[in-house]
Amino acid sequence: MTRRPISVCIRVVLTLAAALTIAHVADAQTRTPPRYEADVNWPKPLPHQWVLGGLGGTCVDRQGHVFILNRQDVLDGELNTGRLAPPIIEFDAAGNVANSWGDPQLLDPRLHSCHVDRDNNIWIASAPSGMVQKYTHDGSRLLLQIGKKGVVDSSDGTAKGTPLNSNAAIFFMLKSVLRVSMPRRRLECRGDSIMTRRPIGCGSFATADLLA
Repeated sequence: MTRRPISVCIRVVLTLAAALTIAHVADAQTRTPPRYEADVNWPKPLPHQWVLGGLGGTCVDRQGHVFILNRQDVLDGELNTGRLAPPIIEFDAAGNVANSWGDPQLLDPRLHSCHVDRDNNIWIASAPSGMVQKYTHDGSRLLLQIGKKGVVDSSDGTAKGTPLNSNAAIFFMLKSVLRVSMPRRRLECRGDSIMTRRPIGCGSFATADLLA
């Protein structure tokens, strides 16, 4: 190929690239960005004069029901005219309370994250905590617990200890429960965030098919 055909090819490629860029910019400019509005009527007023503490996390099932995690850390006097709301509250799409449950003797107090798996079971994690729990959708049965309440994967078994990053079935400052699939790799040790088939300590990722 001679120099002239090469230069012609380069000009054609550049022209096409410029045309695609202009079309992309024009398309982006004509798109209307989504607008969101707060639904002040969702959820509906809570029953039984319930009083909420801090909210630790939310998750949604396939039916569009929303679960909220109530830490129950109410202030002095807040229950003078009300009742402490349950740890787990389920709302339907209309904002009505569909169900509520949770045994404080089983759950860690600082609820932090939840996940509804494909079998409609709900996973609950707390922080600081070294365990994660799997319940039936209605909370009537604890199906699985990994780790021990009040014990974390650290040098002294508490959140103040040095993270061990051990291979024991225990976590350190579990932050999130989710389903993910990715190659093994290291992360900065700031707290576990991934459930794996073989639970591992702080700062690690593995293929997370346990929650699939």
